[in-house]
Amino acid sequence: MTSDPSAKASLRVALLQHDIAWRDPVATFELLTGPIRHAASAGTQLCVLSETFSHGFVVADDPGAELEGGPSERFLLDQADAYDMWMAGSVIQIASDGHAHNNMVVASKRLHHSLCQTAALRCRT
Repeated sequence: MTSDPSAKASLRVALLQHDIAWRDPVATFELLTGPIRHAASAGTQLCVLSETFSHGFVVADDPGAELEGGPSERFLLDQADAYDMWMAGSVIQIASDGHAHNNMVVASKRLHHSLCQTAALRCRT
């Protein structure tokens, strides 16, 4: 395989600063569907949502923390699948150790199909 050294790779990224329906992920998902669809129609390949995008900021004892693989992670995966782009957003998740972590979840149709079991990549912050 030969490559042209003068060719430049590009990545179209959308950074969405959006409203959050405080402590109501389902309502927040509804608020996000239009902006995500718009980003996808503009050719976005990676759509990055705000920190703790679905619930707002929470504290350790807040019932809003989700299990890994919960509704916010599923939303990212569904959007990635629907629009064939990478999605990223942080979610307060309760890990297998029982502690809440602010995880950056990165989801993609390609990642989902290649990893199968985990469905998304999580990075603790």
